This record gives sequence, structure tokens and C-alpha cells, in this order.
Amino acid sequence: MKRMILAVDGSEPALRATRFAAALRRAVGDLEIVPVNVQEVPEFRVLALYRAEIMDELREAAHAAFAEPLALLKAEGVPVEGRIEFGAPADRIIALAETLEADWIVMGTRGLGAIAGLMLGSVVTEVLHRAEIPVTAVP
Repeated sequence: MKRMILAVDGSEPALRATRFAAALRRAVGDLEIVPVNVQEVPEFRVLALYRAEIMDELREAAHAAFAEPLALLKAEGVPVEGRIEFGAPADRIIALAETLEADWIVMGTRGLGAIAGLMLGSVVTEVLHRAEIPVTAVP
């Protein structure tokens, strides 16, 4: 069975990527989809005092980001559970893909264009350049 990492962040591009993943699974059949949401943990000194509260808020944000994608996939009959990762998004997506021996990464792109994407940085761009497996950026 092939395994796909599906990065979701609650955005419309992530929903388009989810629809793409569902359509691909319908076409291929034998495809496990692993949705992941990565929450960046703030790095400031107050974090130690409020770590539990901050982590709870980050988990809530991740669950909110999963709501529509997981509902869409489950409506398609795809057995899925969302995975929450904490850290730098590109790092965590790539590390999860390596750990799970995924065959593919699918992500939505906000379509900023080449110049804006370079200036603002992009998780998709970083994953595209660093991942050792195929990455599909769904516009």
C-alpha cells in the first residue's frame, strides 16, 4: 500500500489538496492518506510559565484545521486520523514522511507567485526543495 502525507492548515488551499488526495485515492484505491497539521510552538521565555495552556491552544487550533479535511475524507470512506506535530512545519512534514516511509507529500499552495513566495518564504517551497520523495503542490 502506498502512503501519502497530506499537510492541512485549515485554509482553502489545504481543502483543495484534500480534494485532490481523495480523488487520487478513488482512482488508485490502495492509498493510505495521513493528514498532518503542524503547529509552531512560540519560542519566548514566558512559554515555560504558560506551556500547558499554550499547548492546549495549539491542539485546539490543529483540531480546527482538521475539521473540514477529515470530514471530507471520511465522507469519501477514507479511514483517517489527523496527526498533530509541533515545530517548524517543513521540518516536521519531512520528518513525518521519513518516519512513516511515505511515498508522497501533498500540500496546498496559496499561489503567491515566484517573487512573493521567495520574499515571504513558503513551507511548500521548502518541502519541495528538501523532501526526498515526490511532493505535489496543489494550487
